[in-house]
Amino acid sequence: EPEDQDWPMAEGDAQAQEAATKPESCGQMRFTYGDDTTVLRFWDPESCPLAAAIKNGLIHFPIRPKSTVFALHCPLRMLSHISDVLGPTGRLVAVVPLNTALGPPE
Repeated sequence: EPEDQDWPMAEGDAQAQEAATKPESCGQMRFTYGDDTTVLRFWDPESCPLAAAIKNGLIHFPIRPKSTVFALHCPLRMLSHISDVLGPTGRLVAVVPLNTALGPPE
């Protein structure tokens, strides 16, 4: 079960630090072992087409860590999940429509 408590962060791990200070609406879990911390976010199939495909039995997952992905007209949550898979050394190039909200809802 995710808990709302402060967990120790590995120094220099900006992604984990950002994820820990900005919890996603779909929830997250933090795992700490020694000085290493990993933050996992839940993928909601109701709000992410990629998560829905996995839930429905996607056989070949074409996105790999350290690769480059070009995405057209994807929801921002899906782009965030793709970025999670790519990791810090992968590249994500995305084209989103002008009417896409780029910030949190007000």
